[in-house]
Amino acid sequence: MKKIVFGIISILITASSFAQTQYDYYDDDVAYKSHNGSGDFFTGLIVIVIIAFVVWIFNAIVKDFKRTKELREKYNDSKKTSPSANASSQSYSDINKKSDTQIFNELVEHAQQGDADAQFKVGYYYYLGKVVKRDVSEAEKWFRKAAEQNQAKAQRCLGELYYRGLYNEQNFSEAVKWFTQAAEQGDADAQDYLGVCYSNGEGIEQNQAEGLKWIKKAAEQDCAQAQFHLGLCYENGMGVEKSIEVAEQLFRQSAEQGFTSAQSKLGEYYLNVKFDYNEAVKWLKKAAEKEEVLAQYYLGSCYNEGKGVEKDYTEAVKWFRKAAEKGDDLAQCQLGIRYYDGGGVEIDYEEAVKWFQKAIEQDNALAKYYMGQLYFFGRSSLGYDEEEAVKWFKDAANQDLGIAIARLGMCYLYGDGVDEDIPKALELFKKAAEKNVSNAQYMIGKMYQKGLGVPQNDSKAKYWYKIAADNGDDYAKSALSYMNSEYYTRHK
Repeated sequence: MKKIVFGIISILITASSFAQTQYDYYDDDVAYKSHNGSGDFFTGLIVIVIIAFVVWIFNAIVKDFKRTKELREKYNDSKKTSPSANASSQSYSDINKKSDTQIFNELVEHAQQGDADAQFKVGYYYYLGKVVKRDVSEAEKWFRKAAEQNQAKAQRCLGELYYRGLYNEQNFSEAVKWFTQAAEQGDADAQDYLGVCYSNGEGIEQNQAEGLKWIKKAAEQDCAQAQFHLGLCYENGMGVEKSIEVAEQLFRQSAEQGFTSAQSKLGEYYLNVKFDYNEAVKWLKKAAEKEEVLAQYYLGSCYNEGKGVEKDYTEAVKWFRKAAEKGDDLAQCQLGIRYYDGGGVEIDYEEAVKWFQKAIEQDNALAKYYMGQLYFFGRSSLGYDEEEAVKWFKDAANQDLGIAIARLGMCYLYGDGVDEDIPKALELFKKAAEKNVSNAQYMIGKMYQKGLGVPQNDSKAKYWYKIAADNGDDYAKSALSYMNSEYYTRHK
């Protein structure tokens, strides 16, 4: 193409010169042209030169088209013979990497000259491990250089390093110092961090009103994280009048910006407050797929119970396992239950013990209850031990777990692992019944029907059977049907 451009320019110059020569020739001396034959000679020479240029340009154009065609054919052949799309992507990635490296080197050069924005960006490269190996110490160095020049983003990032303990030990006071400087310049993320520090009393004296002020400032700038935190304030009535409706709106605003914690919270809200299971599953999936632990647990619960989705134990186990492996005790317990009961996995009491023990390390009451069940029925290599079972039931009951309280009542009623104590059993059943444990409600009805520890009373028996039956207890339904039958009336 350079040849073509050069040729065109040459023609234009030559033609221009020729035209000017002719114009001057006719204008200045007509007689000279008439009587001097050398003018015809020079005119012919110029025409020959122009023709030569045209031929040369034509040849250059033809060669250029041929070369373009050859390159296109080679490119198409390379696409056909490429071993994989990944290889092509790798080549493209290498080019980009070189480009990023070049950009980084230029930023370093500017940063070394004192450019605050460049210093911040160099720090961010080191923080992310982009182009260079991740180095938080190096990131802190460059963030500090920029922060000391009042670069707001660098001040916020420096504060975050100290707040999260990513650089040396956690230092809330140092974090607050830098958050304050960035927040006063209007940095929304820094405003939110500062608000959280005031609310929690981290690095500064606790002040809910001041915390709320800064969180609101950030939320007004459409900061997703701040919208989430403000939603928590309204959900719990922290510094504001409690309002679940306002909390939901804020959670939704944050969630729609892709803030994972808000998506999880919104899913939890629809699951446990509004009982809109389809909407719950929608948001929980978004958060769970981004590795949000609590969302994974709740999504597993939805599949486990068939809420918003078709019941699917295999899918439940999948999500419970993801959360359990991240250390969530609720998921660890549920995964243990799946191995205990079967469903989604084969029954495996040893695996159940493993996950219950992990959950118990985090003081999970339900896992303690199931550990008691394992001992009581002699399942797993733990063996049969009623006294050990009672110990676990008591531990869980002391944490106010309804089913454990009812189970302990059964032990006292029949003297399993403890001395028989019917009044104690009745006391425990009533306590569990208040927590809506249907089995405890059924047992109270049975005690009144049989006169166990209480005067026999059919009316009270039916009353408790009815409550238990309404809560889905099948034994209570059968007992109530029997007491209402003509046979019972004749033979009681």
